[in-house]
Amino acid sequence: MSALTDALFFNLQQDLEGHLDAYQVSKLGEDVPMWPDITQRQYAAVSLARSLFKKYNDSDRPSREASKSALTKFISCNDSNAAYQVQCESILDEELINDVSDELHRFWYIDGCSPLVSTFNQLYERGKLGKGSNRAARGHDLYTKVYDSPLSHSSETLSFLWQRLSASDPRHLLAEQMRCSRYGFKKVEGNSLSFVNKNVTIARGICTEPTINMWFQLGMAAFLTDRLWTRYGIDLSIQPEVNRAMARIGSVTGRFATIDLESASDLISIELCKRLLPRSMLGMLMTIRSPATRLPSEFGGGVAELHSISTMGNGFTFPLMTAIFCAVVAVVYRRLGYPLERGGSKVRTFSVFGDDIIIHPGAARLLYKTLALMGFKVNVDKSHVEGAFRESCGADFYLGFPVRGVYIKRLKTVQDHVVAINGLNHWSATTKVNLPHTVGCLLRSASKLGHVLRVPADENDDSGVHVPLDMARGVKHSKHGLIRYQRYLPRCRYLSIDTEAEVITVTGNAQPRSYNPHGLWLAFLHGTLRSGRVRGKMEPRISLQAKGAVTYLTRPRVSASWDALAPHVIDDDWGFLPRFYDWRRWSDAARTNLLGPSE
Repeated sequence: MSALTDALFFNLQQDLEGHLDAYQVSKLGEDVPMWPDITQRQYAAVSLARSLFKKYNDSDRPSREASKSALTKFISCNDSNAAYQVQCESILDEELINDVSDELHRFWYIDGCSPLVSTFNQLYERGKLGKGSNRAARGHDLYTKVYDSPLSHSSETLSFLWQRLSASDPRHLLAEQMRCSRYGFKKVEGNSLSFVNKNVTIARGICTEPTINMWFQLGMAAFLTDRLWTRYGIDLSIQPEVNRAMARIGSVTGRFATIDLESASDLISIELCKRLLPRSMLGMLMTIRSPATRLPSEFGGGVAELHSISTMGNGFTFPLMTAIFCAVVAVVYRRLGYPLERGGSKVRTFSVFGDDIIIHPGAARLLYKTLALMGFKVNVDKSHVEGAFRESCGADFYLGFPVRGVYIKRLKTVQDHVVAINGLNHWSATTKVNLPHTVGCLLRSASKLGHVLRVPADENDDSGVHVPLDMARGVKHSKHGLIRYQRYLPRCRYLSIDTEAEVITVTGNAQPRSYNPHGLWLAFLHGTLRSGRVRGKMEPRISLQAKGAVTYLTRPRVSASWDALAPHVIDDDWGFLPRFYDWRRWSDAARTNLLGPSE
């Protein structure tokens, strides 16, 4: 790693010596089995040592070796999809596959007759674009991608649909005519594959979709998301909280098993979808998906035909994957006689969020069998059916106690250090295991890079080190009881629109934008065009994503309640997780860690 990470790990060993014996300390960071009589705090301590640098990577881009490994894995999954055939070796296998197909038929056809989506106009009306990039787009914001760029697409059918449907509304028509006269359309073979950091040795593949494809894909995602709620009581906006609460219950009572899959999003093969999905559903998905991907030029480029229905980056991948696994769970429960209860974590008997599946332990064997028939692979290292440990949606529990460690991803800037310090102080407040040596080492390292600001606990993690008021520095108390302080704020880039001069200016080094008044009006209706202060006066503007490393400014702010934690969402009906500490416990942990080890 580096001299800093070595020093941090040495200090972490010192901090954990009071909770582990000498042999256990010597094995910190190694992937050895937990001992049978391990306590909750010991489990948390070992987990922290294993996680601390698991995702660490100071480079903004993955290494060539990491990208090559990710490419090999992607091609392997694609080849598996090409070779996949539903192979039933028994009557039970046939029945399971048929039952899943019937369940997905009931998912798609509401009341058994009306399809969830019947026209592409429905997809267009609910379509949108995310914050990421799209092929041929000149920027990442909605205005630039839809009204000031060539519109990329993978088939003439999609460009035809776009032109016909956008002409149905006068403002859309005028905006599209102006855009089309400048840039036109661009047909591409499909999406393009690139890689982002996961850790030093592992990269994650992500596919950038054509603009029109993505618009319709996210329209389909909206319908699938709504249907998940009406059919299974799955609300994707809060389901991670439900999963975490159920994982905690499972770690105490054994009522639930947590199941995780390997590369699930890349293994939804077209052949499987032909066997399981209703014909009208499959037809729409096949029309708006990307049929091929352009491989990275650093590995020879070229185009590969895709044998999965979608990839990571496709707009409907996640809700479709959730729907398929919900159908599998429903079939397994029905066959075994388990109730399929929906609702909050206190009453429901299953939960699915992407490939994070929570079920009754007695259903695990048949679930594994059904998933294997469909070409999926269970990640046995991250699936827990027995014992007192459960994990789901980024939360780990041992006997009901939160034991997930902290992941330091980089330490290049003061803000990187601040995020790590705040995360470790939060971990200490949760586990009651103080880390004065480790946090002290981070503070000294951060001080060498710049000024370390101290801010209230309800600020963002990168705004400064969260401290109690009596540990703050440079604050000013106003006569109204407000407390003035300085915080770090990411430098924003934006499009500034001068409607009188019909000019759009761009802050920073970025491509200039053309003026499309009807497109700007539609961007306003979508909520991306807002009023903001530009050069001392209020003007319409569109915020842009930062490119490359984020730079920070120091900006003043006031607090009316410094010594208080941010409000915590508690929902008795849904049974969300409680906060595992109060203000006093957090402030004691932060104070102990920040003041350093006592001599």
